[in-house]
Amino acid sequence: MNKDYSQCVLVIDIGSSSIKTNLYSMQAHLLSEFSSQIYHSIDTDKNGKFIQNPALLVKKIVQSIDLTLDKSKGKIGRIMAVGVDCMSSTLLAIDKDGKPLTPVYLYSDTRSFREVEKIQKNFDPGKLFDDTGVTQHTSYIPSKILWIKKNLKYNVDKFIDFSTYFYSEIFEDFHYDSSFSIASWSGLLDRKKLTWHKELCSYLQINENNLPNLYSYDKKCLGLKKEYKNRWTKLRDIPFFLAVGDGLSANIGSGATKINRIGLTIGSTGAIRLLLPKSDKQILPGLWEYQFTDKYSLLGGSFSEGGNIISWAKDNLKLSNVSNIDSILTNKKPADHGISILPFFGGERSIGWNDNAKAVISGLTFSTQPEDILQAMLESLAIRFSLVLDMIKKYSTKDFNIILSGGVFRRSNWFKQTLSDILTHPLEILEEPEETSRGTAILAIMGITNNFEFSNFTIKNTSIINPSKNNIDVYSEEKIKHIELYKKMNNIDYDL
Repeated sequence: MNKDYSQCVLVIDIGSSSIKTNLYSMQAHLLSEFSSQIYHSIDTDKNGKFIQNPALLVKKIVQSIDLTLDKSKGKIGRIMAVGVDCMSSTLLAIDKDGKPLTPVYLYSDTRSFREVEKIQKNFDPGKLFDDTGVTQHTSYIPSKILWIKKNLKYNVDKFIDFSTYFYSEIFEDFHYDSSFSIASWSGLLDRKKLTWHKELCSYLQINENNLPNLYSYDKKCLGLKKEYKNRWTKLRDIPFFLAVGDGLSANIGSGATKINRIGLTIGSTGAIRLLLPKSDKQILPGLWEYQFTDKYSLLGGSFSEGGNIISWAKDNLKLSNVSNIDSILTNKKPADHGISILPFFGGERSIGWNDNAKAVISGLTFSTQPEDILQAMLESLAIRFSLVLDMIKKYSTKDFNIILSGGVFRRSNWFKQTLSDILTHPLEILEEPEETSRGTAILAIMGITNNFEFSNFTIKNTSIINPSKNNIDVYSEEKIKHIELYKKMNNIDYDL
């Protein structure tokens, strides 16, 4: 494929484990020779802490931009725009001078679980869910704001997400603007009015002045600070667009942009999503709906588990070759281990949104082997996806497609087949690299050209995995066992 280097867009992908900075052509083709990735770590403990240092994150983003621009020096034409996607549901508090008073709290920080309970007791949960599109949970920021106010006696001027903080650090006259996409992932946005939720803000004893200003992502940010104008001469006079949630970008980059195309992404964590025309329709409990613009919303479910299960298995099951799933599991019979697992290593998000949930392994015997546990964990993850699919497909068409994107699992033939068998549906396997960054590139290109048609962007050929008829019945029984274990552990006596 011939790539055009005369005009391009720069994409910054701010993830929870690394910063990636890539250049893309105006056809959204990755210019892979001009890419950089810098890793960073999360400070965590057994009490539910998941935090990062905001100043250090900014420093690493700056370094990543430096690396990419240095690689491209003299080899590309003009950079037309900068697009940014960011890990969602982040929060930090700043003072009136814009200085951080707290670390960055990630969605996975669960220390505000008691504050979630307070919010649920003081609001009609059904109405609040309908208003905000989310079940109140430690993943979202309202409980964290209460927790900060209770535990960290700071004189807070604003509560902002990390991407807004990053922009405030690099722009001279930045007014703490944020996109509907990032705000929607906070659990504090009124999805129907596209404003901060008035009653919830009042309960938190804050107002809109204590939060970012809200705009569509395609609001252009200009006016870098002198330091960065001199440092990044190619970016001096070009627009940066407001950051969007990385999950939205993953769907767009994988081509899951129509009502009949469901995106299923597994990175460190997992999610399944459907991009829909924005509406005020009710959402099935267990799902969420995040807003994109005044024309689109993103419906779906998400999990705190994904590729991190592999890391857990490596550390605790002592499987030295666990990174190569196929070498361990290819010849294993479906669900032949007798184990049922609830894979809530990071608490439960979809579908029950239970902060206090823990992983459960049922059915261990003296004959159980480490690879049996690994197989059961991955099968249980696929079952969680199938439970969300059972709901989300009601918003799609009868002839929907499922597009699989993400890292390690997409490279495993065993997992792709197992996932297809458990979902009882074919999977399209995306061959496009870096689908999240690509989605952000598409959004930046649409913003700079004022042409908001997803159909202008095509993806590389995909392969298809079809479910095995021999395995569907086995996994259907396993799904029933999973649901029964879930009901037992949660004292549920009704059908899910």
